[in-house]
Amino acid sequence: MDIINLESVSNPYTFVSNIFINDYMPEANGEFVKVYLFLLKLYNESNTGFNIDELADKLLQTRSGIIRALKYWESKKLLSLKKDGDSITNIRIIPIACDSIPIAPDSSDDSDDSLKSEETDTDIKLTAKPKKKAVSPKELETFKEYPDVGEMIFAIEKMYKLPLSNNHLRTIYFMYDELGFSADLITYLIEYCLDKGKTSHSYWEKVAINWNEADIRTTEAAKNFSKTSKMSGELIMNALGIKHAPDAENEKEFVNKWLPKFGYNESVVIEACKRGYNNTHNSNGAMRYASKILDDWSEKNIKTLSDIEKEDMEFQKKKATENNPRRVNVNITKSSDTIDKNAATDSINKSRNSKISFLNFDQRNTDYTYIEQKMLEKRRNK
Repeated sequence: MDIINLESVSNPYTFVSNIFINDYMPEANGEFVKVYLFLLKLYNESNTGFNIDELADKLLQTRSGIIRALKYWESKKLLSLKKDGDSITNIRIIPIACDSIPIAPDSSDDSDDSLKSEETDTDIKLTAKPKKKAVSPKELETFKEYPDVGEMIFAIEKMYKLPLSNNHLRTIYFMYDELGFSADLITYLIEYCLDKGKTSHSYWEKVAINWNEADIRTTEAAKNFSKTSKMSGELIMNALGIKHAPDAENEKEFVNKWLPKFGYNESVVIEACKRGYNNTHNSNGAMRYASKILDDWSEKNIKTLSDIEKEDMEFQKKKATENNPRRVNVNITKSSDTIDKNAATDSINKSRNSKISFLNFDQRNTDYTYIEQKMLEKRRNK
């Protein structure tokens, strides 16, 4: 039987599972999401191989950042990595199964949350959140019967102006039971989010995780933290040549990504931004440049200005060591120049000596007036 060749045309579209968007994407670092989506694109194009360095350049990331992203998605069971020693040799994209989701969506939940795109904010850290355990409807009902919880939910629903969905209740349970937030702090957190127009439970959860990592345990600490975060965002934008608070999506994402990574030490982020702007004189270019600097500092565990100063000194020492052979060449050149200059000096001296010799020549002492008189007398005698 003859074999029939089947030709395929590359699909110009990349399809992404709604399960990934709803359950995996919100809790992942934005840079990790970019890597996963690009892998889906390569898979869709039947691309059999790629280079990590090229992928890093394409996505404006570092090589180590790409590897971290691959390991993250492997931990989430969405990728399978094969290695030869420390090198990754093969990547398999694992299809997302419905039964892999830790918490199934509740049919009674409002669809508004799943449709809204989540806007990043200076209070949200773009890192993987702590695992939220599954909570059964029975557990939620028991939770609502706690004395302080019942009052808290009543106050929240009054502000929200709607009954809380099961996803909202699971998020509140997560704050209360797993993060250890008090009812007062949870009430203030949700009030803070609603004042910003944020009604999504996933947004509330991100803010809670960020506050937890900043070790916030009282409403007063939360107020101070929010105020400081806003001021830090403005200072960082100014260092990038942007004279306003983080406004655009990429500006907010930049602040959200790097400020928490350095323990909210704004001076380190600002220093990177200044260097980025001084090298590019363009806010967007400065942001990309600063991201690469901060990524490098993060990998080297540089957390303070003194750490940066030490790193700069080490860099200068290394640079000076690398340039030593060139200095030898320069010295050799200078020695050659000195020889040429000495030769030129000898030539000048010889010229001067010759001039001096000419001036010392015994010239004739002829009396031209006497000669003239003799010639006149001779003419008269004629």
